[in-house]
Amino acid sequence: MPTDSERLTLMAINRPRLLVPVFALLFWLLPAGPQSADAQAPAIVTIVHFNDVSELDPIEAGRVGGLSRLATLVQDLKRTRQPVLLTLGGDYLSPSAIGTARVDGEPLAGRQTVDVLNGIGLDWATFGNHEFDISEAAFRARLAEARFGIVSSNVTDAAGRPFPGTVQSTILPIHVGGRQIQLGLIGLTIDSNAAAWVRYRPPVEAAREQLKLLKGRADAVIALTHLDLDEDQELVVRCPEIDLVLGGHEHENWYLRRGPNFVPLVNADANLRSVAVITITFGRPGTRPTVSTRLQLVDDRIARDPGTESRIRGWMASAFDGFKRGGFSPDRIVATTTEPLDGTEITVRSRPGRLTDLIL
Repeated sequence: MPTDSERLTLMAINRPRLLVPVFALLFWLLPAGPQSADAQAPAIVTIVHFNDVSELDPIEAGRVGGLSRLATLVQDLKRTRQPVLLTLGGDYLSPSAIGTARVDGEPLAGRQTVDVLNGIGLDWATFGNHEFDISEAAFRARLAEARFGIVSSNVTDAAGRPFPGTVQSTILPIHVGGRQIQLGLIGLTIDSNAAAWVRYRPPVEAAREQLKLLKGRADAVIALTHLDLDEDQELVVRCPEIDLVLGGHEHENWYLRRGPNFVPLVNADANLRSVAVITITFGRPGTRPTVSTRLQLVDDRIARDPGTESRIRGWMASAFDGFKRGGFSPDRIVATTTEPLDGTEITVRSRPGRLTDLIL
């Protein structure tokens, strides 16, 4: 039989073995740490969306628009919130008078816009129908120059191959606090420009194909589109998996909710008269996000970013030099009218006006 001294020694030896499961139980019962809590906290992603931008400079005598103002707007947002994505709903290579200027022996054909968008930090774009106004060689050169992503689910080359540097869909991993949001993207374009080197698939058919690939992998799916409004509305009716449509083509702003899930359809005004600022809030994992949108006017209350403005001035000077070498005088005043001539987009795109009558 052990002595008292031996009992004390045995107890000292055996006690740590008893404490191990006790510590494990206490650790299991403790509340989750900050990292686990952050993984369940709401996550907010901001998107700045614009569409149909054919002008580098502001329009309407400098009062509205301008890519240098867009640069300032995005920089200001990034100072107060993160992450911020910048997206473009197509029509950025054409049409543009500056794009017809010959520089280094060939038309600019959107080279100026791609360079400025690279400088601003555009994240993702889809094609508009006017991307196919330019030659195939120029188009492929612009793709190679772009430092932003291009998603196109329904447009390929004539042989049915995706254009180099593009994706048919993608998932963007976005870190917000302690969470990682998986944001799915698809891109769809109207088939109104029948260039021989381009093939279009029906938008809904192409969207459904890509949505199958994204199923179960994305916390939300955004469609970047350049379609008629009717086509955008049909898309969310027939593809209810889509959570948000960021559009283009129509040149006028709207914010509608359509489809069985009342999916937001968002469009800004052409040539940066406005941008759409979208806030996507992700709640508990597995639930649909909530989306809120506001239109932001881009006018002379927003300063022009100096770096972007310098880049634009360089392209404008090169373009004007190109015009002059071709025998044109782009800065010469031809005439001064005494009566107003309506040259607004809403008129010239839809009906005759005094300016169009004068030109004709």
